[in-house]
Amino acid sequence: MSLFSAIRSRMGAESSPPSPAPSSSSTPPPASQAGSSTPARTASTTAISPRAPRGRAPAEIPPHGRVLVVGATRSGKTTWVLVQLLQLLRFTQLYVVILDTKGERPLHEFARRHRFTVAMGEAAGLREVRSSKRPHRLVVRCFDPLGDIANELLEALYNGSPGTVVFDEAMHWSTKSQIPRGARLLMTAGGGRHIGVWACSQRPVEVSNFFLSESSHRVLFKIELEDDQKKIAPLLRLRDPRAIDGLAKYHWLYKGDDPYEPVRHFAPVQLAA
Repeated sequence: MSLFSAIRSRMGAESSPPSPAPSSSSTPPPASQAGSSTPARTASTTAISPRAPRGRAPAEIPPHGRVLVVGATRSGKTTWVLVQLLQLLRFTQLYVVILDTKGERPLHEFARRHRFTVAMGEAAGLREVRSSKRPHRLVVRCFDPLGDIANELLEALYNGSPGTVVFDEAMHWSTKSQIPRGARLLMTAGGGRHIGVWACSQRPVEVSNFFLSESSHRVLFKIELEDDQKKIAPLLRLRDPRAIDGLAKYHWLYKGDDPYEPVRHFAPVQLAA
């Protein structure tokens, strides 16, 4: 059972994940299988469904998963991330480290309310991670995410205890020609060490394809710029990138790494006081 399955059960939510939105198109099975009792599975290419079941994170997302969260400013992206982190804090003893390059007020209010240690600068964050009394809840305000000390911080997180690392904002942690070694380790091998990585961004067109391709769970909020829509639509197997523009404010789409499963549409989540 995944972390979110346990959370759903303990919080009295429905025992099964929301029913998937029906695919808007399907491909008939090959003629050779026409008489078979088990039809061939075909990759789902889906338009956005108007169905929006209320629920928390899809039960398929494990605490050590690779999660991509994208959405425009004030689309609900940050609230979604904080809701999921709060569930991790309440129901597990895993470390949570937020790598913050923007210094946004909602994040730091959340950190203060839930007793995060805040480290100003990569060097301070590195000291906290290497400390024998490493805090379970840590926000690192990062000013030079592509610098050498930031890379040391990422490598220390990779070599540390199981937990969840949040990149906010992911586009600041790579360029088209440069991806820190620590980021590569976390994204490609962190799962084997039970380290989850959540990459968040408001401009997917600026995010390295490395972060996009390595993510196995995609959460999408409303994005309005056409180049962002074109960048993210193939990951969700959407037929028309412009369909993303029709997503209601605070609503979100989820697509796992199974190409045969359709995109699912969820209603807004709320951050408890």
